[in-house]
Amino acid sequence: MTRRHKEKTPVIDGLEEKLALCRQSMEEVDLKLRREKLSLEGRYR
Repeated sequence: MTRRHKEKTPVIDGLEEKLALCRQSMEEVDLKLRREKLSLEGRYR
């Protein structure tokens, strides 16, 4: 493993974790919207 690769790995791991949390949050919002059965217009009010 090169020195450059070792330096980037923690950054990439941190970004992957943030992306996973973001995806989970988006899925929760999507689920709530589906549960509320809001129309597309109602979602943006």
